[in-house]
Amino acid sequence: MILDGETIIRAMSHIVDDSRRIYQKLAGTESPKDQFFLKQDLINHQEILRKIILRGVKLCEKENGRLPGYTEDVLNVPLLKEILDKLNLDNWSNEEEFNAFETRTSRIKDAFYKRITPPALYLKSIVQELGA
Repeated sequence: MILDGETIIRAMSHIVDDSRRIYQKLAGTESPKDQFFLKQDLINHQEILRKIILRGVKLCEKENGRLPGYTEDVLNVPLLKEILDKLNLDNWSNEEEFNAFETRTSRIKDAFYKRITPPALYLKSIVQELGA
């Protein structure tokens, strides 16, 4: 079983982008009640991403799954564990912690897409790994 690294990167990017939009709303919100709910949304986004990453780690460690070898240098289980640790320890309602996470994931995303562009070699490598 090979996990699709691009799906993990896309999910991470989507959740971080949504969270950035929540921070933009938060900046224009004066009501403490509305601020509270927006911060809850941030924490919920963080938890959703934590579950996605945790599932990927479990699939690789306990269910004989693996990430594509083609992208091992930019996306691997130790990196997923590092991301998971940050998601477990950080609090996205703290903008400084969220910003640090956003910066780190942006670098990961850029490195990943640089590695798989053009996608033909990446996709071919996955097909070969599945056949092995």
